[in-house]
Amino acid sequence: MTRYCILLLAALILTGCSGDDEEQQSGAIDQLTDKVAQKAVQNIREPIERAKQAQAIQEAHTKAINEAVENM
Repeated sequence: MTRYCILLLAALILTGCSGDDEEQQSGAIDQLTDKVAQKAVQNIREPIERAKQAQAIQEAHTKAINEAVENM
């Protein structure tokens, strides 16, 4: 998926920037770079958050089992 984002980014930069001022080009490139960077950060954070949630559930189950064993 990352390769497709990079290819899309390159295609947009090459086709969308013809005839513009250099400032506009750098502004558009910065915006696209920021958007791609935000997507990358999101793709990294989501699995980490899911893993944290799974760990919390597992710890809660383990605690419940330990309490049940102690109360026997």
